[in-house]
Amino acid sequence: MKKCLILLVVCVLSIVSLSYASDHSVLVISSYHSTYGWTMDLNEGIQEVLGLGGKYEIKYFYMDTKRLPVSEHANMAEKAWEEYLAVKPALVILEDDNALKYLTPKFKTVKTPVVYVGINNDPSVYGAVNVPNITGVLERPLMRDSIMALERVMKPAPQKVLVLFDSSPTAQATVDQIFEKQTSLKIQDISVDVKLIGKLDVWKKTILNAKTDGYNALIMGLLFTITDEKGNHVDENELTKWTAENSPLPPFAFWDFVVGPKGAVGGYVCFGKGQGEVAGVIARRILLGKSPSEIPPIIGKSGQFAWSRSQIVKWKIRIPADWLVYSEFKD
Repeated sequence: MKKCLILLVVCVLSIVSLSYASDHSVLVISSYHSTYGWTMDLNEGIQEVLGLGGKYEIKYFYMDTKRLPVSEHANMAEKAWEEYLAVKPALVILEDDNALKYLTPKFKTVKTPVVYVGINNDPSVYGAVNVPNITGVLERPLMRDSIMALERVMKPAPQKVLVLFDSSPTAQATVDQIFEKQTSLKIQDISVDVKLIGKLDVWKKTILNAKTDGYNALIMGLLFTITDEKGNHVDENELTKWTAENSPLPPFAFWDFVVGPKGAVGGYVCFGKGQGEVAGVIARRILLGKSPSEIPPIIGKSGQFAWSRSQIVKWKIRIPADWLVYSEFKD
């Protein structure tokens, strides 16, 4: 009888323990890989909000869809779902478009609250609108403002600017949302051409010919799904470095993780950490009892100036004095 009572107590304690772990665990499912700059910044923001004091246990799963071919994306989504079933978290955070695209149909079938972050496309495209357990943060880089800012840092002001992206669905969604599907447009007095490139040789040729093609400045967008002649993924850090070293024009950026001594000069950029912090705050409100249906999707924090001191010197860029107080320097 005594042994039975002991066994019963152990079972009860185990159930309570499992329940407690589930109530305090958060599963972050990232579309990309753990060393991708944007993902690292998102995770840092989430960690700062939810990780302090150790109240919430945060676990991560990386779908790696920047580097894996599209044919493997659905399989990685299945593995992410298996991880969710194994962890049984109290809340899930979906980072970036591919995670939301592939996992929304699955999370519609359960009650676990879901917070998305870093979404470039309209969530309705993924069926993630008016779903009671899903809400989140939209990523809307202020690209038009970034382009207009060049008029104050370049003398003479640029008349023609080249914007380069990789050819990923994320890049296409960004162009669709921000530039309204236009690849040639006018922003104030600046003519802007937007090009989506998937191959390394085309990227390099476009960079090297940019000045002779009449451009005054270059802006690096996303450049993380570019492949070489053998179809292999090109390391984004190496490509950023090559672009910075070989561009005949000053290279600017839309995202802060591209800025640095081996990258872009800077610009009015979107910070992943700030987006992650907003997602963390929404997640915390839900974990404390708020329903996702009571929290409408919001646009993440606005942009901020970020600059590389060494690149500023190299390209003789002049930062207006009134911008300095709002600027972050990468070196």
